[in-house]
Amino acid sequence: MITSLTHALAAGQQVAALVKGEDLANPVRTDADWCVPIPGHLDAAAVACSLLPYLTAHYALHHLARIRPGDRVLIVGTQSPNKALRHTASAARARVSTAASATSAVRRGGSWNVIIDITATPDPRLGRLLVPAGRLLTTTARPTPAEDTTGNTGTYTVDTGALAATAPRTVADLLSRIAGGLADGTLPPLPATRLPLSALGRRQDTDRPLAYQWPAGTVTADLPPEHVPIVRAKSAYVISGGLGGLGIVLCQWLAGKGAGTIVLNGRSQPTDQAREAIDTMRQEGTRIEVGTADLTETGTAEHLLRTAERHGHTLRGIIHAAAVVEDATVARITPDLLERVWRPKARGAWLLHQASTDYRLDWWVAFSSFVPLLGSPGQAAYASASAWLDVLIAHRAAHGLPATGINWGAWADVGIGARTLGKQGFTTIPIHDALAGLELLLTHARTSAGFVALDIDRWLEPYPAAATAPLLAPLLPATPAAPATGDSDQGIPLETLRQASPDQRARMVTELLTLQTAALLDCPPDRIDADTPLAGLGVDSLITVRLRNRLQQALGVPLPRTILRAQTTLTTLADYLTDHLPHTTTGSTGPGEIPQGSPPARIESTPPATPPLQQPGGPEQHQAQTPPPGENTSVTTPPPVPAHGEPAANLPTATSVWILDHRPVNLAGDEHVRLEQRPLPPLREGQVLIRNTHMSVHSAMLGQMLPTPVAQYCGVRGPLNPTAFWVPYAVGEAMTGPAIGEVLASRTDDITPGNLVRHHLGWRTHAIVDATAVEQLPDTGLDPTVHLGPLGLNGLTAYGALMDGGHITEGDTVFVSAAAGAVGCLAGQIARLQGATRIIGSTGTPDKARLLTDTLGFDAVIDYTQGDIAGQLSAAAPDGIDVYFDNVGGDHLAAALDVLHHRGRILLCGLHSQYAQEHIHWPENLPLIIGKALHITGVKVFDYTARFTDFPAVMTRWLTTRALTCPVTVTHHIQNAYQALQGLSAGKNTGQSIVEL
Repeated sequence: MITSLTHALAAGQQVAALVKGEDLANPVRTDADWCVPIPGHLDAAAVACSLLPYLTAHYALHHLARIRPGDRVLIVGTQSPNKALRHTASAARARVSTAASATSAVRRGGSWNVIIDITATPDPRLGRLLVPAGRLLTTTARPTPAEDTTGNTGTYTVDTGALAATAPRTVADLLSRIAGGLADGTLPPLPATRLPLSALGRRQDTDRPLAYQWPAGTVTADLPPEHVPIVRAKSAYVISGGLGGLGIVLCQWLAGKGAGTIVLNGRSQPTDQAREAIDTMRQEGTRIEVGTADLTETGTAEHLLRTAERHGHTLRGIIHAAAVVEDATVARITPDLLERVWRPKARGAWLLHQASTDYRLDWWVAFSSFVPLLGSPGQAAYASASAWLDVLIAHRAAHGLPATGINWGAWADVGIGARTLGKQGFTTIPIHDALAGLELLLTHARTSAGFVALDIDRWLEPYPAAATAPLLAPLLPATPAAPATGDSDQGIPLETLRQASPDQRARMVTELLTLQTAALLDCPPDRIDADTPLAGLGVDSLITVRLRNRLQQALGVPLPRTILRAQTTLTTLADYLTDHLPHTTTGSTGPGEIPQGSPPARIESTPPATPPLQQPGGPEQHQAQTPPPGENTSVTTPPPVPAHGEPAANLPTATSVWILDHRPVNLAGDEHVRLEQRPLPPLREGQVLIRNTHMSVHSAMLGQMLPTPVAQYCGVRGPLNPTAFWVPYAVGEAMTGPAIGEVLASRTDDITPGNLVRHHLGWRTHAIVDATAVEQLPDTGLDPTVHLGPLGLNGLTAYGALMDGGHITEGDTVFVSAAAGAVGCLAGQIARLQGATRIIGSTGTPDKARLLTDTLGFDAVIDYTQGDIAGQLSAAAPDGIDVYFDNVGGDHLAAALDVLHHRGRILLCGLHSQYAQEHIHWPENLPLIIGKALHITGVKVFDYTARFTDFPAVMTRWLTTRALTCPVTVTHHIQNAYQALQGLSAGKNTGQSIVEL
């Protein structure tokens, strides 16, 4: 039955129709011209099963062969559509013969006007049997040309599928002719086997077409899953967030299911591993389109969907898997952080939703997170974005649009959750199980579902009150075993602690703390030093929460949050707990009381707590010498850098340090590095022990991680540049980099404890350094971190290059690429101070552009993400430029070459766009260096050591008078240090990138 929108067909009229696609569905939509009214005297199933065979026959004989009455027609083969061809030829009053095979036809001989070969392998010998001007047709492609003895025969391949795709009007005309023949009896309905829909998945021993009866009302047939086409062959699919590990897995799943076109989109270029996987899928026949546009920009979503159908494949499915995870406690969530987290997951989903509403999709899948369901410390921003995505799914479903939202746990081997969630009670989902779950949810068209692998007991450990939540009731044992009251999970009965002598009690509590901390850090108890501050042991803010809950459960002692500060040691914590154990002979605070007043002096005197852990980076941006916005001097702020001469106590015996685990293929992910605790060596004569307070990350570290040929050419030591200064990081060894810190202990007369120093053993919390490799910092009155930026290597690079190679003169126009970077922001300001009258910078975000013009004094800024760098630069510098300070290379260098004046100067400081590439791609207009007599200077910071006599004083004066300022991007905590380097690689930093250790 049909619902008609045309005058030719009436609503309720029974028709047979051809429908594009291969899915079993009810109702269906099709072109009205492809519908054939079923005469009352004919069987509907027989008419429906006759349309496609007769369409093939009519296309072959009437449209291609131009059959005429009296033509001699030979049909070779017994396969379908043999009967339709015979009836069609007979209805055209041709003389019809058949042959079971080409061999029997050749053996029989004869001359034929039309031969149609419907065998699986066309035989070229059939061409010998044609009369002059005869026509040879095959239903499969001919591997070798037919043998033509007359020289003027026509050969054709009958491809009904191509006809339907490219000539729907011709299909309609042929169906009209077929409908007339069926109605007047000149074409008899072909035999068909009628079956119930429930028999769809069963093997049928018949060569007849099969007609499955769709029952009236609700369909209750149990269809086998393999007959529910989740992924259609020759259809198109789009994956946002498709260039990461998860996206590639999903792409491989779609390709394995026969998808015709897959569009992958991500903000960054695919890794080498991803490229290899994509190339493999392409070689296997899947068309894969790769895009690196920002999904949250207007027009990107529409472009992706148009790209999917560009090659003739109909778009059938969308997977929205784009996400940014950036942890922060609620108190440290900023509008910028929310924007970074919300844009890909929420705004990207909304734009995909709006762009796809007019497409006839099979499914629209949103990859949400388990976090809105179960929570995760430090992920309030991500939880809110995921919850919004869940509501979008409900919105689509309410409007009758395909919608499936899945609150995923961590997939194994792909994504950051695979490495970080295990200790929180979450286990990873094997990829095979995750994909099977995805198929199951799509098969049953579930609107929303959670898919999480959860060790419920371990997850509840830090949140015991959550056990009463109704949501978790189905997951909990019906009769949970009651824990022994007052016993710790390490087997020390509370009553034993109460009755022990004071000395025994202190020892037992210290032992309990050691065991609990070791369990949470997943290390042997003998690695835990009771006199090392918690931060030095690797106890972050999340582990602190779990330790506090464990201790309160085991000992019945309320623990104020201020007790577990970063500088607290297990020894001082044991003192507090011993004093406050319930019903002890000391007469201390009772079991139900929270201690009033100040904690013991040893704890009260410790520095304030280290800020909560932020992953992956959670940077704050602020100006040097200016406190970060929203922070004050309360106990939750980072510890201030100590003044000169201030003594230190509680000397550590171990350090948290970043290790290069193996040489990476690229800098995506962090599986190639690890943060571990290593013992400090003995402090020897002529050495100092330093507590690092800050370290910096810079672009040379990218080459030290991954010493590609390009990195070696730019200053990293290797076979191509064996004398370069920067030594690649050694696999299995600690990473290094500029750091400043406080001297805790000294075995040299020149340096005293409490002094602030700069050295090159960053990437760790503590270091023992030879005094000769340490530089004591002068007391300039500035924030000490300036010695890692404008008064460090970055400042010397910009200053030395412009003074020695830039030769700035009054009236010069200077162009600086990566102008919001650590070197670029200084280079533009120094050029202005040296007399340049117009400064132009390039950057990639509106916020950075505003900083350059409103704060740093740039006259114009181009946005390289908008493309046409050359056009933008020409507009910003209509009279050309005199000096180009290059940090990027590539398109920026090409654009600068076009507008540089005769005898202009190029300061080649970096090729950031090509550090990860195997080969440098120089611009095609590079010969302009000759034509314009340009002067190029390679910028190498250690060539400017002679500037040490004037550089510190000049830069200090500029900073003190605010003639120059340097933005700083601060990443908190040693655990997030590597994310800071990744952010630098991706251009996320503004100005100097600092890690507050």
